[in-house]
Amino acid sequence: MFFRREEALALYDKAIELNPNLALAWSMRGMCDGNLGNTARSISDFEQALRLSPRDPMRWLAQHGLAWAHLMAGRYDEALSWATLGARPRWHPCTKRTEKALNEAQPDTEGALRARGAGVANVRVSLEMIPRAMAILDEVVRRLEKLGHSMSSSDPAQLSIDGELVPFEISEKFLRPTTPPDNAELARRVVFRERYVAYTSLRADLWIYRPSGRLGITLSQGLEKEARCRWKDGPRTRLEDQLEDVVTEAVAHAAARKARQDDIERRRAEVEERQRQAQQEPGREELDRRRFLFLKERANLWEDGEMLARFVRHLRHIAPAHRSDRLDRMLKWGDEYAEDMRKASSAAAIDEELAESELW
Repeated sequence: MFFRREEALALYDKAIELNPNLALAWSMRGMCDGNLGNTARSISDFEQALRLSPRDPMRWLAQHGLAWAHLMAGRYDEALSWATLGARPRWHPCTKRTEKALNEAQPDTEGALRARGAGVANVRVSLEMIPRAMAILDEVVRRLEKLGHSMSSSDPAQLSIDGELVPFEISEKFLRPTTPPDNAELARRVVFRERYVAYTSLRADLWIYRPSGRLGITLSQGLEKEARCRWKDGPRTRLEDQLEDVVTEAVAHAAARKARQDDIERRRAEVEERQRQAQQEPGREELDRRRFLFLKERANLWEDGEMLARFVRHLRHIAPAHRSDRLDRMLKWGDEYAEDMRKASSAAAIDEELAESELW
């Protein structure tokens, strides 16, 4: 409808011919008529949609359409009346804040409006795309809430999924026109000038960019490598038909962000542990040195005791049968001293020393 309007109009005519009671077909043809500047038939189509289905949950679409068509026709009181009536009564609080912020915003250099504020979603669209963008935003938020998630109160609001914040944006593409403005574009410019008098009076390059009517959604500023990041209107698929995939991928974005954060925390913990060990290293080196000296002293004591015992046995073996008392006293002392050395290097003796030394 926003790209090949005449073809779309013919298809809506066919849909109404096949089923004259299909209220949605009348509303969509009314939108197409409005974009082509046929405000009289646009109003008639929207009124017929409301007559066919006065309690339709989507009746706000026809009510917004009537507001826009009356605005294009210069009937401002009627436009205001329908705009007030067509305000969806049960918008999500985030949607309400975002819509309010957009209506209060001033155009940027391309003529786009961007919503700003705490708890306000990141939305950048033209004035006429506000109703559609809000319907998309509301649907995304409500689908998330059904899964147990929510929107954050940050500036801008982000998708809050399992404790992770996923950046979310709805935007409209603005193009440099290559063709002269049609009736719908001329009517849009009239409304734009009247609404943003101060802005239009200060700009000489006012119409360099033109809203395309094509909306898109971006997650994680398009930077997430582990999941899909962008969706947009296509030649055959509207953004509204892709919202289930958007929500599914948003959950995948949150999981990927959590996995990265967990990995960062793990690496930080490893670095902190290495730093702690490095700080303890000087004390550990000294402790290891003292432990080594302790063991070395006991090993030397044990080795000397074994050597002394072997030497005493050797002397007894080679000594004459009638040896002197002096030699016997020496051999006896050697046996006793070797035994003392063995006892001093035994496990029981070392265990007693360890209890007092606190080396282990």
